[in-house]
Amino acid sequence: MRFALILCLIAPAPAASARAAEPLTQADLLNRLIDLNRLSLAPPAGERYGLFSSRGAAGGAASVGGAASADAIRFLSRTPDGWDVMAEMVGPGAITRLWCEAPQGELRLVIDGTTVVETPLKELFAGGVEPLGEPLAYQTGPGGGWNCYFPIAYAQRCQVLVRECRSHYQVDYVTFPPDTQVEPFSAELDAAGLEALKAVKSALKHGLKEAQLLGGAKPMTLAIQDDVKPKGKLGDSVEKAGTVRAFYVALTDRTEPRDLYALGQVVLRIWFDGERQPSVEAPLADFFGSGFDRTPFRSLPLGTDFWSDIPTVFVNEGWFMYCFFPMPYRNGMRVELENLSGRKIGLMIYMRIDRRDPPADALRFNARFRAERPAKSAEFDVLRTAGRGRVVGLVLNVDCPRTEWWGAGGYSIALDGRSPVLVGDGVAGLLGDAPALRLFDRPFHGVTRTGPYGKQSGYRWFIGDCVSFDDGVHLRIENRQEAGARDTDYSSVVHWYGGPGVKASGFEPLTIERLTVAGFRMPGTVEIEGAIDGQGWGNVLPQRHAGGVELSGEAAASIQSDQPLTVRLVAPRDGKYALSVRAHPRRSFEAIEVAKADGTPIGTAHYDRNADNGIYTLGAVELRAGENALRVRCTRPAILDCWILRPVEE
Repeated sequence: MRFALILCLIAPAPAASARAAEPLTQADLLNRLIDLNRLSLAPPAGERYGLFSSRGAAGGAASVGGAASADAIRFLSRTPDGWDVMAEMVGPGAITRLWCEAPQGELRLVIDGTTVVETPLKELFAGGVEPLGEPLAYQTGPGGGWNCYFPIAYAQRCQVLVRECRSHYQVDYVTFPPDTQVEPFSAELDAAGLEALKAVKSALKHGLKEAQLLGGAKPMTLAIQDDVKPKGKLGDSVEKAGTVRAFYVALTDRTEPRDLYALGQVVLRIWFDGERQPSVEAPLADFFGSGFDRTPFRSLPLGTDFWSDIPTVFVNEGWFMYCFFPMPYRNGMRVELENLSGRKIGLMIYMRIDRRDPPADALRFNARFRAERPAKSAEFDVLRTAGRGRVVGLVLNVDCPRTEWWGAGGYSIALDGRSPVLVGDGVAGLLGDAPALRLFDRPFHGVTRTGPYGKQSGYRWFIGDCVSFDDGVHLRIENRQEAGARDTDYSSVVHWYGGPGVKASGFEPLTIERLTVAGFRMPGTVEIEGAIDGQGWGNVLPQRHAGGVELSGEAAASIQSDQPLTVRLVAPRDGKYALSVRAHPRRSFEAIEVAKADGTPIGTAHYDRNADNGIYTLGAVELRAGENALRVRCTRPAILDCWILRPVEE
C-alpha cells in the first residue's frame, strides 16, 4: 500500500538575510552551538577554521616522545618560565573545542594579554571552571577522551599554555574577519549570556524544540510510505523554492529487515534545483550517523532514535531516523529511496518544509558516501571540493580484521589550497574519544559501533566549530596500520554546504557492489560449513537467519548430531598452529570436542556467555599444507562458524 500526504500552509515571506555589524558577544557564540540555520549561509569572507594538535605542532625542545616518533607530543614552544605553548592565535577569534586524551598538569589561558584561567588542566574538563561544565565539558566515559565545547573568545590574541602535560591534545578555533568586534571570554556571564547558556544546555540535554527548528515558519508537510521491493524506489518532489527544516525516515514494518546491513543497502538521494546529479547520495543508515546498519542513538542534528506521535502514520515502534540540517533550494527538490537489498522493506519519508524563499546567500546541502574496501592508499580521502562552504558532519566507518588499534594515524584538512595543512591528532581525537573507542552518544560526537576488532563506526558534527572555507577543502584520514597492513576497509559520509554548481571529486554512483560489506573477518579464518563429511549432521545456516550476528563467509554449520564428525581443515603451510573455533556468540551449547583424525585430543570448548565474540581457544596442533582431517563432536546442538589458525613460532 502506498500512502502520500502533502499539507501546505501559507507563510509570510522571510526578511532579507543580513550580517549584523554588532559585536559578537558570549551569548552570540553560545547560541552558535545550536544554530543549525547559520550553517546553511555562506561564511563571511575571511572567516577561517584552524587547529593546533600534539601531532601537528612544530615542536622543538618541548616535544615529548622523540622528534622522530609519529606519536610524539609536540608543542609550539616553551616559555622562559617553563610553560609549554599548546596553541597561540591572533584574533579576533574564538576557541571552539578543546580535546585531551588524558589531561594532566596545569593549564594557563591568556586572553588579550591577561591570564583569565589558571587551573589543573583536568579541572577545565571536569566542571571545575565556571561557567564550563556538563554538557559542554565532559569525558566520553571511563578511560575516554575529554572535551570542552564552551566557546572561548578573544579580541586580539589567545595563548593556551600547559605545564607537566604529557597528553595528546587538540585545540580547534575560528578566526573572524579582521574588522569583527568580539567580546572576550569572561567567567562572569551577563544576563544574555546566562540565558543563552540555559538554552544551549536544554537543547543539548533534551534536543532542539520545534520553534528552534522551524524558525517561525508554518511548514508544509510531505509524507509518503510504501513497501519497497528489491530494486524498487520510493520518492516524491516539491516545486518552487523552500527549505527542508526537518527530514525523517522510518521503517513501517513491524520488525526490522532480517538481512544484516539491509539499511546500508537502501540508498538515499536528494536533488535540488533541477540538478542532474544528486547533492545527497548515501546509504540510509550511514547518512543518519549510524555506520553499516541502524544502531539507535541521538545527537543534536542527526540520529536514528527519534520518537514521535505523528498522526495517521503507523511506523515501527514509533521511531524515526532524523536530520535537522536545513536544506535550502530555489527551484524544486526531489527525494528518493532505492532498495538495493534482496528483500522488501517498508519505508516512510516525512518532511517539514519551509516554503519561504531562502536567503540570497544560502548554500546547498550535500552528503556523499565513499568507500575503499580495503584501503590501499596511505590516506583515505573523505572530501575534496572547491568553492565557498562549510563542512558540518562526518560519519566514519572502519572494518579492521585485527585486534591492533587501527586509528593510530592522524587526519589532515587543507583549506583553500593553502599551506600549511592542518593536522589533527588521530581518529580518536577527531571523534572526541581516546583509544580504543567506547560506545557513547553525545550531541556533537559519538561512537555507535565498536569492538576489539571488526566494524567500528563514529560520528562528528561540526556546529560551533564548523570547518569554513573560502575556496575549497580537502579532508583526509591517514591509513596507518600495524606493520604497514593494507587490509582495513574504510567508508565515510561527509555532510557539507557549498555553493550551487560546485562539485566534489572522488564520489561515484552507488551500486549494490559498492554497498556490500564483508562479514566477520579475522586473519587465519577457515570455513567449517562445506567442509563436513557425511550426512545427517545438520544444515548450513545463512547469515540472514543468524539473528543479526555476522558470520565468517556469511554462513555457519548448524550441528544437530551428537556423533563424531569428520571436518576437513585447509592449512596454508606446514607448521604448528594455535587452533580456535568460533561458535555463534548468541546461541548456547554444551561442549565442542576437537581431536586429530587418530583421536588425539586437541581441546574442548565449553560454552561461556562472556566469550569474546564466540571465539574459544582449543590448543596447539601440527598441520600439513592443504587438507587436514579433524574429529569434532558437539555434545548438544551447536552452531560452528569457522576455525581460526594462528602460526606458532618455534
